[in-house]
Amino acid sequence: MKEEVIKNIRTTNVKSLILCVLFSMIPNVIAISWLFGALDSAFVSGIFQVLGEPSRFVLIVFALLAVFLDFVMIKLIYLIKNPLASKLFRRYGNIDEVAAIFDEIEATKTYEDKHIIMSENYIVHKKKYQQLVAFDDILSVYKHVQKVKKAVIFYSIVVVDKYNIRFGFEYPLDQEDKVDELIEVIGMKSKNAKVGHTDEASEHIKSNAQKLPPKENNM
Repeated sequence: MKEEVIKNIRTTNVKSLILCVLFSMIPNVIAISWLFGALDSAFVSGIFQVLGEPSRFVLIVFALLAVFLDFVMIKLIYLIKNPLASKLFRRYGNIDEVAAIFDEIEATKTYEDKHIIMSENYIVHKKKYQQLVAFDDILSVYKHVQKVKKAVIFYSIVVVDKYNIRFGFEYPLDQEDKVDELIEVIGMKSKNAKVGHTDEASEHIKSNAQKLPPKENNM
């Protein structure tokens, strides 16, 4: 199980890195072109024919976005090389302890679909093991409705743990009823959780959130 956990963390971060590289291409090209005074190049001009003529503010936004995405990529590369640096191990102990949790999940599994696995004590993403949360650590659970131009494209179950870390479990449009049912189940199993995206839940998180344990205690 230890090897499986480490492999899953690496695979998840590789996929995230690929997406980040793709999303960062245009901001990086624009930022570099602006830096070297090459905004009139054919490629950049083609971009702005689609996006519209850039103002200085827009260029600054693209530059900041490029820096942010580059920072994320560096962090992902580090996590791919050093999967034990994942926050998962700061939350639930060393690799042996985390592997034991996954063994427990497999032995006490109560629900499983394409997105979520639930056991007696834990909930975890089916494909992203870093999204592991003990029910007792959940401070809030709610439904997020993702929209693009007012059109709903998917639903998410959002879980907030005691370290104020949010985990999302996405479901397609035709499974809204399942999302509502699972939120109700998670709320009942999570004795410290507030259900719903409310001011009360936000205050509950603010009042009860803790700092992550230091890295040196978990490796």
